Amino acid sequence: MKDRRLALNTMIVAAAFAANKGLAVVRDLLVARRFGAGYEYDAFTAAIQGPELLYTLIAGGALAAAFIPVLSEHITGRTEQERWRLASAILNIVVLVMLTIGLIVGLFAPTLSARWLVVGFTPQKQALTAKLLRIVLVQTFVFGVSGVVVGVLHAHQHFFLPAIAPIFYNLGQIFGALVLAPRMGIAGLTWGMVVGAGGYLLIQTPALFRLKARYFMTLGLRLPGVHQIGRLVLPRLVSLGLVELADVFFVRLGSRLPDGHISAYFWGWRLMQIPETLFGTAIALVLFPTLAQLANTGDWEEFRGKADAALRIILTLTIPSAAWLALLGRPVISLIGGAFDERAVELVHAALVIFCLRLVGEALLEIGARLYYAQQNTVTPMWAAGLGQGISIVLGYALIDRLGYRGLAVATTLGFWVESSLLLVLAHRKLGGILERGFWLSAGRALGATLVSSAAVWVALGMMASVAPPGGGRLAAGLAAGVVVYVLALLLLRSPELRAIPMLIRPGGDVVKTRPSEIE
Repeated sequence: MKDRRLALNTMIVAAAFAANKGLAVVRDLLVARRFGAGYEYDAFTAAIQGPELLYTLIAGGALAAAFIPVLSEHITGRTEQERWRLASAILNIVVLVMLTIGLIVGLFAPTLSARWLVVGFTPQKQALTAKLLRIVLVQTFVFGVSGVVVGVLHAHQHFFLPAIAPIFYNLGQIFGALVLAPRMGIAGLTWGMVVGAGGYLLIQTPALFRLKARYFMTLGLRLPGVHQIGRLVLPRLVSLGLVELADVFFVRLGSRLPDGHISAYFWGWRLMQIPETLFGTAIALVLFPTLAQLANTGDWEEFRGKADAALRIILTLTIPSAAWLALLGRPVISLIGGAFDERAVELVHAALVIFCLRLVGEALLEIGARLYYAQQNTVTPMWAAGLGQGISIVLGYALIDRLGYRGLAVATTLGFWVESSLLLVLAHRKLGGILERGFWLSAGRALGATLVSSAAVWVALGMMASVAPPGGGRLAAGLAAGVVVYVLALLLLRSPELRAIPMLIRPGGDVVKTRPSEIE
């Protein structure tokens, strides 16, 4: 029953993420057609990096990695009042820190923009970046509160409302692109993000009432749980800070490139994030609270089994996604139109092909890092992130003169692979049952089936070239051919990951067995 609940939650979250990504595609089409990969979108892309760094460090992934395991302990071993006092204390601390830093950053935004963030932009472009930065800070504050709310809901195994909340965020951005941007330019899109952030928070509040949440006006500086979260969150701050600082460094480094190159880099990354979020983030997000509970109870056999199954399913889903996205990237980008001219299509596709190599490594990292966070170990991921992002920064600096923005994509791809590989190898050495024979068999089956299905995609694209223009027709034919051939190939290879799907649906069924002996 626990496995079925875990699988059901994963399917719910994946479906919600898929709906959100559908809206994100609409949003990106509207934004790309209006702003393309040029002057205004360069400034917008640069402006959101600083606030994203602030959110990630204070209330995003850093807090979740420490907050959820500790709150899970309080749910099972402490009183209800102690649980909500801890949650209230964390919320109040986050609000205080976010408000203080946000006010300082907003006050000095022009100086930060001109002297640190985008030193290579023209003065006019730097001023626009500073203006947008101040607007994005409002959104960041709202997301700070939301980050705590999401952590509370996930610790209580409530995933539905947090999963659909991004839909409302995208609706706000679509409102900004359609209604505000025609009057206000790129600032209208940015204010649309603020509206969407408000919807993201409000849609989750009914779940708090259902949990009978209580609020305490306290910072809880003497609470053991607050001290425990503080100890755990510091290494995680360093880990995520390195990732976000690498992006900020790349924006600064790329600010001297021609107009549109930084936009192309981030458009390629955004397209790669669609399958990575659906197949990597969705599975890891639902699995994390369960891993934390298993670690708290010392059930290491079940812990290893859950981790092994998740990694193998992620391989089965992301390896073909990476190959198909590289092959179908040009038809996908060609659908955008508007300000996205042929030059923009070429620029984005070049970045996307490189990011497709990063997709699998980043998806594996979603699980790899959480194996440690579930055990309340945030130090090991910190060192792995330091190595991976250090490699990214050094390679980015070395490659930008030769390869331009593509060198930055190569650098981050290699950095993420180093980080994820190191964490998985260390987890295997400590826990066992992670990178055993079954894992490699799953990877081999996925690679073999992907090669065959990629050939089918290539043939379908060639056949459609003479009867359909670049865009929807070619994309649909190529994707259909790839999916059908991939499924058939996995059936021939007797893939247990594929056979797990009907087992999840059948009454009384169980998720894919996770012991290597049962899969091999």
